[in-house]
Amino acid sequence: MNLLIIYAHPNPKSFNHAILETLTQTLDNQSCSYKIRDLYNEQYNPVLSADELSAIKAGKTPQDIQDHQQDILWAEALVFIYPLWWFDRPAILKGWCDRTLGYGFAFKVSSTGIEGLLSPRKAMVFQTAGTNREFFEKSNHLNTIESPMKDGTLAFCGLQNIDFTTFYGVSSTTDDHRQSMLKIVEQKALSLIR
Repeated sequence: MNLLIIYAHPNPKSFNHAILETLTQTLDNQSCSYKIRDLYNEQYNPVLSADELSAIKAGKTPQDIQDHQQDILWAEALVFIYPLWWFDRPAILKGWCDRTLGYGFAFKVSSTGIEGLLSPRKAMVFQTAGTNREFFEKSNHLNTIESPMKDGTLAFCGLQNIDFTTFYGVSSTTDDHRQSMLKIVEQKALSLIR
C-alpha cells in the first residue's frame, strides 16, 4: 500500500513528531511505501491568493499544488498528524486543504450535488489535544473538534473509512501514558495496511 503522510507541527521534539516516528517505523517494518509532506519543514505556503485562484480556474494550477496533488493520486491512503489549535487543525494544514483539495481535483458539483473525487482512498487522522477529553465532553465539543476535518474535508472529498483518533491531555499526561498512545498509533497503522 502507498501512503501519503501529511504532517503539520513546527516542533521536531513534539509528541506529534513521536507519532510520525512511530508511524514511519511501523511502515518500514512492514516494507510499505510512503511519502511524508512535512508542511512546516518545507515552508508550505498556505495562502490561496486571488491570482492563484484565477489561475486554477483557468486550468493553470501552480506547480507546488500539482506536486502535492500527484502525491495524493499516488497514494492509496492519506494519514494526517497535527495538533488541535482553536478547535481545528493548524492554519498551515487548513491552507493545504484550501489549495490542494480544490474543485475539479478533490470534488465537483453535479446535478445530484457534491461528488467527492478521491474515492476509494482511505484516511487516518492523529490529532493531539493539550487538555483532557472531559473538557470537550462537558462543553459539548467532541464533534466540533473532529467534524471540520473528518466530515467537512475528508468525507466531502470522497475519502472512505476515515479512522479519526484524538489523543487528549498530551501535554499533562505521564510518559507511560504517551507510550501507550504510541502503541495505538502502531496498531492503527498495521490495521490500515492490512
